[in-house]
Amino acid sequence: MPLLNGLAYAICAYAQHNAFTVDTDVVVTLQALAESYRTLSSGIYYEKPPEHRLQRELYTALKAALEEFKNEGAEEAGLVGVRDSEIRDALIFFTQLGARFMNGRPKGRAYLDMLHRDFMPQELPKRESNIVLLP
Repeated sequence: MPLLNGLAYAICAYAQHNAFTVDTDVVVTLQALAESYRTLSSGIYYEKPPEHRLQRELYTALKAALEEFKNEGAEEAGLVGVRDSEIRDALIFFTQLGARFMNGRPKGRAYLDMLHRDFMPQELPKRESNIVLLP
C-alpha cells in the first residue's frame, strides 16, 4: 500500500503544480512507464518516454519518485526494496484505474480528482477552478 500511496501522491503533486495536466496525460505516461518496467523486470533495459512535453515531464517525475521510493525502502529495511515487477503491477493498476475513471473529455480531470480524493484527502489542497463567474 505505501507504493500505491507514493505513486498517487507523485501524480497528484505533479498535477497540482502543472495546471494543464489532464487525465489522458496521466494515463499515457503510466502506460509508457509500465512498459519500461515490464521490460526491466524481464532483464532488458528499454525505455521510451512519451513525446509530448508535459507527459515526458510527468514520466521523469514519476520515475524519480519510484526510484526514491525503492532506495528509501531498501535503506529502512536493510533488505532489497520493492521489486521492478511490483512497480510494474502498481503502474498497470493505476493505468486501468485511469481507464475506468476517465470521463472521455479531452481536458477532463475526473481521474486526477478521484486520485486526490481517495488517496490523499488532507495532504494537497485541491486546485482552484479557472472558471470566472460574472454577476
